[in-house]
Amino acid sequence: MDEGALRSLVIVGGGMAGWTAASMIARKFRPGPLRITVIENEDDGRGDLPADLVDGSATPLMRKFNAALGIEENRFLAQSSGTFRLGTEFCDWREAGNVHFHGYGDFGEAIDGIALHHFWLRLRAGGDTAPIDDWSLAYAAASRGRFAVPAGDGARFRHGYHFDAAQHVRFLRAYAERSGVERIDGRVVDAALEGADGHIAAVTLADGRVVDGEFFIDCSGFEGLLIEKVLQTGYEDWSHWLPCDSAVLAPGKRSGSLPPHAVSLAREAGWLGQAALQHRDDWGYFYSSRFSDDDRARAVLLAAMAGEPLAPPRLLRFTSGHRRKFWNRNCLALGQAAGFMEPLAATSLHLLHSMLLRFVEFFPDIDFAPAIPAEFNRLTLGEYERIRDFLTLHYFPSRRPEPLWHYCRNMDLPDTLVHRLEVWKAAARVTTEAQECFQEADWVAILLGNGIVPRRVDPIAARIDPGKVEMGMRARREAVVRTAHAMPTHAHYVERNCTPETPVARA
Repeated sequence: MDEGALRSLVIVGGGMAGWTAASMIARKFRPGPLRITVIENEDDGRGDLPADLVDGSATPLMRKFNAALGIEENRFLAQSSGTFRLGTEFCDWREAGNVHFHGYGDFGEAIDGIALHHFWLRLRAGGDTAPIDDWSLAYAAASRGRFAVPAGDGARFRHGYHFDAAQHVRFLRAYAERSGVERIDGRVVDAALEGADGHIAAVTLADGRVVDGEFFIDCSGFEGLLIEKVLQTGYEDWSHWLPCDSAVLAPGKRSGSLPPHAVSLAREAGWLGQAALQHRDDWGYFYSSRFSDDDRARAVLLAAMAGEPLAPPRLLRFTSGHRRKFWNRNCLALGQAAGFMEPLAATSLHLLHSMLLRFVEFFPDIDFAPAIPAEFNRLTLGEYERIRDFLTLHYFPSRRPEPLWHYCRNMDLPDTLVHRLEVWKAAARVTTEAQECFQEADWVAILLGNGIVPRRVDPIAARIDPGKVEMGMRARREAVVRTAHAMPTHAHYVERNCTPETPVARA
């Protein structure tokens, strides 16, 4: 037994962030001497659910996270009314009528180490008008309403999810409590600091109870009860680059087919998002309060909804950005307490899962060596900044005439994004880190979809005979279509594998 190991960890706030954290930490460190306590106020209702357009939209990282928890995929979807997400269809972003797709996957196997988009650029230079999407298997399946779990590590696409977050939170709470996590119903109103380092020693509840701990995780949402109100960590405001600061969200009756992708539609002051769950469609309009009032936003949302709303639209306010330290002293902030960026690419849950996986790797002991939170913060900040740049990339190329989009066209871009754009325009390459959420193919989809075309292609690709390029690219495109057609429909796949009636769901 490590004498320096933590023995008590307190999570302030339940909801998605709190119960996800409790489940992962309990999975990794129990059974054992670590006492894990979640303080959750029933009066808070929904708690810190991710402010995603459907409350539950996830990138492919959630597959890895669920696997780490031992949660079988089909059972997870059956218990959360979930469906599969192959990416996002973007409509009207660059201009009215523009449509492009960001799929989870690449555009086909590289040729002699050269990414396929270089050969697409050769075709384009020769007059071919087919979009790069035509070489994406994720797009081929999504646009035809098809889905099958990709086989093997060499699969050309991956998948995320849409699911009912409230149902999943209930599942995670039960999972954590079975693993020995203690739950306290109460509202935190104060915290006591001790020692020269000012670490949190205990929190006080509204009824006077005191809960002590050696480490604290703040999952209290935008309020940041510990990370901000107690530790005064500070907040880095990114609304200059991500101007949407409000949202109206509503569930609607299921309508039409069951598409295996999200839809994002640019509108006068922001964007509409739609995603299909097994039992409903979820809608959200994310907008800038500088360019729209709330009544107008509700009208835009309700006018777009294909089905009857199942509940009145709820209003959300936020400021894109992050705490200046995610891990400060003996407190880690997660979920909205750590930061927030609009869910244009389903990154709310991605960041929660990524930070928890990283926290497990850097799990502290009672010595609290300063190098551990410093490295955690460095890595996490880099991830936030790269996602910020990716989201900003969706905005500034727009030619739409409305004031919001005029602002976005003329805003100063982050230096890191400027550098990526310069490399792309000069060499048709995207500089990425190995652990980035979005890799080269993700950036290529948004860059080319918005008409940002580089000045040159790979010099080796440029030397290949044009006839061979055209023949090879045509064969690949046809193979993508055949593969997609061979898949079952998304609705059929979900019905057979991911409903409460399927055998694995009942297990």
